[in-house]
Amino acid sequence: IFTNAYISEKEEYDEIDMLPTPLCLKKEKTGGKIFNVLLNDVDEQLKSAPSYSYIYGNTIKTREPEKKINFHHTRDRLTGHTKDKGIFNYEALLPDQVFKGKIYGDPETLTTFKETFKEIFLARLGKSRSAEYGRVKIFLSEIGETETQILGVEDFEEREPVLLTFISPCILLNEHGFSDPSFSCLEYHLDKIWGKNSFKIKSCIMKTTSIENYISVWGMKRPLETAIAAGSTIKLHFKEHLSYEEVNKGLLYLVEQGIGERRGEGFGRVKVNMAMAKEYYEKEVNITFKKPTGEVPEEVKKIF
Repeated sequence: IFTNAYISEKEEYDEIDMLPTPLCLKKEKTGGKIFNVLLNDVDEQLKSAPSYSYIYGNTIKTREPEKKINFHHTRDRLTGHTKDKGIFNYEALLPDQVFKGKIYGDPETLTTFKETFKEIFLARLGKSRSAEYGRVKIFLSEIGETETQILGVEDFEEREPVLLTFISPCILLNEHGFSDPSFSCLEYHLDKIWGKNSFKIKSCIMKTTSIENYISVWGMKRPLETAIAAGSTIKLHFKEHLSYEEVNKGLLYLVEQGIGERRGEGFGRVKVNMAMAKEYYEKEVNITFKKPTGEVPEEVKKIF
């Protein structure tokens, strides 16, 4: 299973790995506080929090990937010449940014994968790979073990609610085989994990997104599918007859295997209790910049 890779920043002592911000986190329009509206009734005027964040305790660090827009002339595919008045643009990620993801699998398969591709290799991603875009350097880290416990025993005994946050889009199919991001379809798929009448979705904040990919082997696009958007969060309450082991086993399955279709491509990834505080205080990410090497150009000296 290949997960999505999200922006990561290196601070002075730590590496901050961002994830899609839960949609239940809303920011004050005039202040710096961020509230969890699934756990907190707020009368303030709120707006959406930044797209990506790193959450620890009641502190949140937010970040957006840096982008730029490049303009290009359209070309005639047969002659290779530019067309008159034909201009288009690409929105691209700026270079020298780090994105991190995970690969899940059995140890033997992961070892073979790492030996095949080596620890560091070059690749191309995205559009216009044969031109100036998409050149990346991929680093494969050491193979680690997955978690064995998701929910604390104390939280379970007190019957605290569980928040499930989608950290990648989730494609769910209904009984007719069509993509269906509805509340009832999600409940149907969760029933397969814990059984009917084992839990109740108390509340949720969800959005939808459209998924469409180009398949080079087909020479055409994959049919458009509607999915639950990353950041969507549901508040679960488990019934009394479920044991701690049963609840934890189901949560482990969700975290390791995901839910829905095309999970091997990174869809349907879930994070448990990602944001459990009622209020958060936003901190800036202290980015460390690399000092350029070599002599300062003469033109730059003239400016300063």
